[in-house]
Amino acid sequence: MPVIGIVKRQVFDIPPPKIEVTEHQAEVKYCECCNKTITAAFPAGVLAPVQYGEVIRSWSVYYQYQHFIPEDRLQQLFYDLYGIQLATATRTGYNRIAFDTLASFEESVLSAVKTAAVKNLDETGFRVAGKTQWLHVASTKTATYYHISPKRKSLLDGLSGTVIHDHWKSYYNLGGVEHALCNQHHLHELKAITEHDKEPWAQAMTRLLRVALRCRHFNAHHAIPVARIKRLTNIYKKIIRDGWRIMKRCRHCHAKANRVDNLDGQVTTSCGVYFITNKTFYGFFMIWQFHLPIMMLSVIYE
Repeated sequence: MPVIGIVKRQVFDIPPPKIEVTEHQAEVKYCECCNKTITAAFPAGVLAPVQYGEVIRSWSVYYQYQHFIPEDRLQQLFYDLYGIQLATATRTGYNRIAFDTLASFEESVLSAVKTAAVKNLDETGFRVAGKTQWLHVASTKTATYYHISPKRKSLLDGLSGTVIHDHWKSYYNLGGVEHALCNQHHLHELKAITEHDKEPWAQAMTRLLRVALRCRHFNAHHAIPVARIKRLTNIYKKIIRDGWRIMKRCRHCHAKANRVDNLDGQVTTSCGVYFITNKTFYGFFMIWQFHLPIMMLSVIYE
């Protein structure tokens, strides 16, 4: 029967992992003139009679710090895939080498974050060996710096520009910066007041924040018209006055009054300040780039 054509089907698959052993041999020579034995140099990094290579080292660091695989599971993974046992001390050594290698890069990230015009700050606690540690995050559009300390108030120094945060009082001890508050925190608190206390000013402020954000998006490539800024600012101030008026009539509204106070302040029309600290939230999520440019209502405290 003659062949009248060919039908092709392709299957893409991964070949079985296989360890490759490379043996390095160094010649040993004896010098009759000086009566000394001389051994040739091995390639850089070849330090022991038997050792794992750079690819295994890099994959170990990559799996642990990019994909956050726990140590016991990482050890099991290498055994299942490659049939090798990576001791805890070996992996710790790999991590130390990576840390030392990236020291200059870490300094460049820290410098970029400190000098950026706008940066996001946040912190969260976690337990290590039964003790509380604090993970501090400082981030910009292009860089994120992590700082771990046993103290919550161990903040970065030498910052400049505008810092966006969640109104934690210790942030106001930072010198030489302006402060912008994360509007996502405002929206969460406004939602709680709207749902539980049925207060109209909170609902009005929520609508205004969202309208102002849409206005910022609509004018993403040019300045917001002055008339629109004035209109939004006047509405903003009126809502603040309404909120204070309600708080003064309430005897048990200290917490809610603080929320009004958090919103009361100078407003900014800067396009470079973000609406929320989404980047720091993403940084925390990656430890256990998406930005919303701020509209005109990030609250600035001098």
